[in-house]
Amino acid sequence: MAIISNTGQLLYAGNFAEFDTDESNNAAENYDGLIGTVISDPSAVIDSFVLEDVDNNGSISETGSIDTVTVGGVTSAIDTFMVVSLLVTNLDGTTFTTLVVAFQLDNGDVYITDLVDRIEGTYRSIEIIDVGDTGGGSGISGWQPGGSYYISNLELTPCFAKGTQIETQSGPIPIEALRKGCLIPTLDHGLQALRWVGFTRRIALADGAPVLFPRGSVGNTRDLLVSPQHRMLLASPMAELMFGANEVLCPAKAMVGVNQIRRKLMPTVDYYHLLFDQHEIIWANGTPSESFLPGSPAALAFPELIPNAAPMVTARLSLTARETSVLLREMDTLATPYRGPLSLVDL
Repeated sequence: MAIISNTGQLLYAGNFAEFDTDESNNAAENYDGLIGTVISDPSAVIDSFVLEDVDNNGSISETGSIDTVTVGGVTSAIDTFMVVSLLVTNLDGTTFTTLVVAFQLDNGDVYITDLVDRIEGTYRSIEIIDVGDTGGGSGISGWQPGGSYYISNLELTPCFAKGTQIETQSGPIPIEALRKGCLIPTLDHGLQALRWVGFTRRIALADGAPVLFPRGSVGNTRDLLVSPQHRMLLASPMAELMFGANEVLCPAKAMVGVNQIRRKLMPTVDYYHLLFDQHEIIWANGTPSESFLPGSPAALAFPELIPNAAPMVTARLSLTARETSVLLREMDTLATPYRGPLSLVDL
């Protein structure tokens, strides 16, 4: 038996009837009552607890020997895990969405994990808006403090990593500092107000690893890290010849191998999503790229957008990964609009 963690935060969501009614699998079958739960009491944040890895496998899990958590001097076994989507409303009225792991104890208590550095101890409310995976699809049967978990039924949405400098009316600002209403220069429609800022934390290994664009690889003024599905704006006469459009949006994952563009493996990555009234081209680390586009599968990550999200058209023709690969093979230079041609190497 080993203590795997006694730091960080847990958030108490309440006591519920048993979620995992079928112990023959890792899924939680009876979680409906959790959706819609609103937590508005700051005292629900638990700073003192002990997680015990009973079977010494390096994670807190429900398989093998049942691991335990001790809160307020009471030790209970963990019965089941799930990934939940939270809508956090800050005191100033701004909101963000994040995916985290929750677990239920054998006494019915439910705790939400990995909120450290996100709510900063002050919030108006936290609502559980969806249960994204209960273990049946991806085998979620455990959790490592810090956010190490895997989600298989939610494709990575187009998004920028934390630290990306977004051009604003006042100059470049780190994406994590942006708020609803900020004015952002767009390529097509001038200054536009942000309608929504979303946040997710994702596993960043294997196919989920973000794509790193080294400084200068696509005209960017500093290294740029985006999700694999995120699309960059490229300009080429060859694109017009092949697809009928001089400017096209290309998925980052299809550009790996060009100009030292590569995957970056890391335990987890914090992603931010910027939504406008329409799909826009904005500047990130000095290079043009897309804003968030609600639609399948992207909007599945943010259920609160679906009822009000009007259909949007893409700001430019969007190429598939295969089309992008074909285009890059035919291009002599890799260029983005208004940045000039760049040498095309390593293809």
